[in-house]
Amino acid sequence: MNGINIGTKVGFEILARMAMNPGIDRVAQVMIDILKSRPNITKGFVEKMCNFPDSEVFWEVLLDCSDSSTQKQLARVIKFALCQLKIDEKDDAIN
Repeated sequence: MNGINIGTKVGFEILARMAMNPGIDRVAQVMIDILKSRPNITKGFVEKMCNFPDSEVFWEVLLDCSDSSTQKQLARVIKFALCQLKIDEKDDAIN
């Protein structure tokens, strides 16, 4: 869990530094690939995403960034994480 804590904070900081940078699409894809390859960390990521003030940078980028491409890429990561959680929830309900 400590790795998730550190990784989440670092991930949020990377997102903040990547704002208005053409490389944000690659960073977003790497984050999605990590969540895809290790679905067990998705819940922790989403929980940290909602834990203010640790996620302040994350929300600043999502809500206040003037670069729409950055916002779209961040939204893409969030959408993937939430869909992954919903699929897991559905699978748990069925089984």
